[in-house]
Amino acid sequence: MLFDLGAEICRQAEANHDLEAPNGAPNVYGLCVDPDAKYPAQSWARNELCAEMAGQVLAATETTSSALAFIYYELAKSPTLQQQLLQELMTADTDEELESLKLLDSCIKEGLRFRPPVALTGSRLVPLGGLEVCGHYLPEGTVITTQSLSMSRQRPDLFPDYDTYNPQRWLQEDGKSAERKRLLVPFGVGSRRCPGGNMAVYQMRMILYHTIRAFDIRPAPQTTPEKMEPFEANGYRSRHDRCDLMFLPRARGSAHSRIENAY
Repeated sequence: MLFDLGAEICRQAEANHDLEAPNGAPNVYGLCVDPDAKYPAQSWARNELCAEMAGQVLAATETTSSALAFIYYELAKSPTLQQQLLQELMTADTDEELESLKLLDSCIKEGLRFRPPVALTGSRLVPLGGLEVCGHYLPEGTVITTQSLSMSRQRPDLFPDYDTYNPQRWLQEDGKSAERKRLLVPFGVGSRRCPGGNMAVYQMRMILYHTIRAFDIRPAPQTTPEKMEPFEANGYRSRHDRCDLMFLPRARGSAHSRIENAY
């Protein structure tokens, strides 16, 4: 099914090959088949190209939706936190102001720390001669990777309640805040960092901004803590692979009064 999606993307891209984007920007398919690209992939077999296109779509959609599902669930469980976030969101009049909203940013950071949609970063090979890491010798040629979930859970001095969704931790300005931020690596680090990381955060800001302002979010009766217990499958998903929530329209013009009544 996923491969069929990749094949369909290739067919659509080829059918629209002569059409230029309004802003002149290239698309991913075009970059993969461009003979003048820095790393041309025109030697790929057809099935390899289709698999790459399917992977690009999966990486750009499934990860963001999984992260948002857990963030929505945590906000639905905590009406007070949701109201605090709503109050902050009501101070922004345009999408361009979202980057300065600290609680919104903290809710996203904590969601990516608490339930990262991608558990493992890209794998690497230990170089010739082997490598010693924290007193452990790794032979050359060993495939290694890092796991973003473990980063905070191995430092209870920085994350004392590491198994709790607590966005407030990212609002603390103390001697440990810089180290906390350094251990938040949901997109990896370095030259192989996920190229779509910034886009994903931007999308989450936009989606949360518009949905929280428009809807009061509550857990559906069938969405229990047991069903939302996560399991790891190179990322975190709910135990029953779904997150049913109720999105109740907010009364027009009543957001500010509802916030005041919440305190």
